[in-house]
Amino acid sequence: MNSEKYIKEKINLTTLTPIFIGDDQSADLSPITDFVVEQDKLRIIDQNKIEDILSEDPQLIDEYVEQVKSGIFKLKPFIENRLNSTLEELTKKTLTIQHYPGQGEIKSFINSLGNVFIPGSTIKGAIRTTVIY
Repeated sequence: MNSEKYIKEKINLTTLTPIFIGDDQSADLSPITDFVVEQDKLRIIDQNKIEDILSEDPQLIDEYVEQVKSGIFKLKPFIENRLNSTLEELTKKTLTIQHYPGQGEIKSFINSLGNVFIPGSTIKGAIRTTVIY
């Protein structure tokens, strides 16, 4: 592919309706392992730090698994009471959120190197739908 034929530009779009283009499911965040919500903050947990603590005591791993299987597992109390740590110590990233509707997974938006984008095929499909309509 000859890159001289293509022009790379950043375009800022304002959508008229909500839009979501999901990434691979492996990038989704789970409340069991990946994040804790506190009021308007979403704390993304550093998995490497959790693994380091769990690897020091195999019983903690068993306890973690049993609590998850019980269906009533909450990550924050487990971190504070069983891992003897704080959320701040184990947080990789904190995001400000407006609303978290429940206890389910958080789907990630498609991105490349941390930048979200709308794939060309999606734009092409939207234009095609508009023309046909």
